[in-house]
Amino acid sequence: MKYKKNILFCFHKAKGSYNCLFTCNTWVNSAFKDAKLKACLWTPFDFGLLNKYTD
Repeated sequence: MKYKKNILFCFHKAKGSYNCLFTCNTWVNSAFKDAKLKACLWTPFDFGLLNKYTD
């Protein structure tokens, strides 16, 4: 499969999948935990993560 480079969007192949209980917010939260950053117990929505890093 050939990929077209676009200035605005760049898509990469990834392993795994998501659903209403396992979202992109869950992926980010897992990466935060792995990096020993502030993270949430569960992140169905973005505001849980965003609230950790607002002043």
